[in-house]
Amino acid sequence: MPQSLSQVRTVGVIGAGTMGHGIAQVLLRHKYAVILHDSSPKFLETGMARIAIGLNRDAEKGRLTPAERDQAQGCLKVGSEVAALASVDFAIEA
Repeated sequence: MPQSLSQVRTVGVIGAGTMGHGIAQVLLRHKYAVILHDSSPKFLETGMARIAIGLNRDAEKGRLTPAERDQAQGCLKVGSEVAALASVDFAIEA
């Protein structure tokens, strides 16, 4: 368990809906590894797609380089099992 927020490297986001995927996207843009969790595979699929769209839009507008976008997308993992969250340093319920 990290002693301060500066030690947080991996964040779990519980809920892949509108708030959850938005929070995950912001975290990815700031170089955190993210585990996006939802019990619904449909929400996970939609959340991943919307994150990809958002990161692509950020790259098109110059807020991220294509390499930063690719790195951010590589830091996203998803799961529908609660056990996937065991390795996170911090969790956010959305």
